[in-house]
Amino acid sequence: MKRILFFTCFITFLACSLNAQTNADDYTIIPVDKRVREFANPNDNKTPLNAFITYIYTVANGKWQEVNSLSSVTKKRNYSPEFQEKNEWLLDYTIKEIIMYKDSVVGVIPSFNKDPWYTIWFFYFENGRWVNIGENIGKETIEDTRQLFLKEAITRLEIVHKVKLLDIVSTDTSAFVRYLQEKGKEPVPFLLNALSHHKLVVYGEIHNQKASWDLLRALIRHPEFTQSVGTVFLELSKSAQANFDSFFNNKTKEPEIILDILRNEEWNGWPDTKDMFEFILDLWDINEQLAPENRIKALAIDFQRPFHTPITTKEQYDAFYEGFIDRNLCMADIIEGHIKFSADQRNALFIVGSGHAYKSSVIVKSGYQQTGRSAVSLLLERLPKESIFSIIIHSPMVSNNGYLYGKLRKGLFDYVFANTGNQPVAFNLQDSPFGRELFDGCTAIAFRPETGTYEDNYDAYIFLEAVEEEVNSPLLYELYSDEFVEEIKRRAQVLGYENDIFWGIKVKDLTRGHIISRLKAKENCKRWNFEGK
Repeated sequence: MKRILFFTCFITFLACSLNAQTNADDYTIIPVDKRVREFANPNDNKTPLNAFITYIYTVANGKWQEVNSLSSVTKKRNYSPEFQEKNEWLLDYTIKEIIMYKDSVVGVIPSFNKDPWYTIWFFYFENGRWVNIGENIGKETIEDTRQLFLKEAITRLEIVHKVKLLDIVSTDTSAFVRYLQEKGKEPVPFLLNALSHHKLVVYGEIHNQKASWDLLRALIRHPEFTQSVGTVFLELSKSAQANFDSFFNNKTKEPEIILDILRNEEWNGWPDTKDMFEFILDLWDINEQLAPENRIKALAIDFQRPFHTPITTKEQYDAFYEGFIDRNLCMADIIEGHIKFSADQRNALFIVGSGHAYKSSVIVKSGYQQTGRSAVSLLLERLPKESIFSIIIHSPMVSNNGYLYGKLRKGLFDYVFANTGNQPVAFNLQDSPFGRELFDGCTAIAFRPETGTYEDNYDAYIFLEAVEEEVNSPLLYELYSDEFVEEIKRRAQVLGYENDIFWGIKVKDLTRGHIISRLKAKENCKRWNFEGK
């Protein structure tokens, strides 16, 4: 009885000290103070404790193919065989306690004996079971870690509610099929029409999607394209602009200039750009056929990257990132300035990842996006709204860092496209059954309560191929000359990465042949693994 009374008093005290906005009735603290390996693997998720233990045993035993089934719909990954390693050290986690918030969000707080910091593993009650939503670094004390959990719990609960809303999907598929039959257009004519009527057409792409770049290459080769478009904005570092200008002003085509740009976008190069590389070469060919005053301007508008400048010390690298600016803000500033002050009165095409192209003003902050706003939402406040036309390209529900969450709208869109023959099609979202569906096409904002519908975020939609048929595109092997491989190793030494494992071996031991063989192993494989295996 005394123990129960003490625990009740402790909860009351915690309510006052942790968060004045949080009612003590909203949460419960359950002490555990046992290592994971002291529990048998329950192999179920009926309780938060069981769900955590099951998850840890699964990861510890290297059974990554089973992890997705233990995770929330907001935390999936397209696991490949190289991620199947065991992590048995996780069994030595000491589970200190569990905090349950409003019976829907749980923080499991473990610590590792050699690490003074606590961590927080979040679990949700989702579709009748407890599932993992991810982990956060906690604090050095259990009290501060509890504060961090309760600070995030309210926002996390909003995600739980949004997941439930996203589960509600239209069942009248005939309305979707009918809309495609009546309003659907071929993609190239659709894009040409949009480019002739809007000052800025934003093509929200999914990186490394071959069918998408094939469409763009067909688009720029069309005779009508150069009549409407004078500028193409690309998601490359603005530091590359001088080299870009040199490439397009040369009387002979020199692909090596573009390869050098791509080598400097990341410390280890950017091989997932073969299709973009070929698009840029096509653009040079097109310009060669035009009078100088009619040539298309290519602008690199992403934020500055360090290796476009000489980096010889780790201090230089760190200092570079201390002064970087918001990526979306950088893009918006350059586009706004060019559109307002360019002498070329033709319109512009902006090719960018779809996560920078949504129209709603949802704020999602990250390391390179301090404003938390997309480039398009910022531009909508600076340019006439009717002058901007933003398009999203069909894909699975996938994040920018490789997490796969399934199919859009629980497979509804894919079902409709399959029932119209999986033929490429483009259509407006406004006043359409597609547009009225809750938006889940960009996972960075899909689970936010204020995100809205597809028509709230994009003006149009393009379907190109069934996601089940999409394969990994060929990579840009030309990037990895012997000289560049030596440069990668030099950069790794500067950054302290030389002993890290990359492409299966230590960076200091890399060779051109090894890199290319590792990259080729990914070719022509199915890109999306919906079974998580």
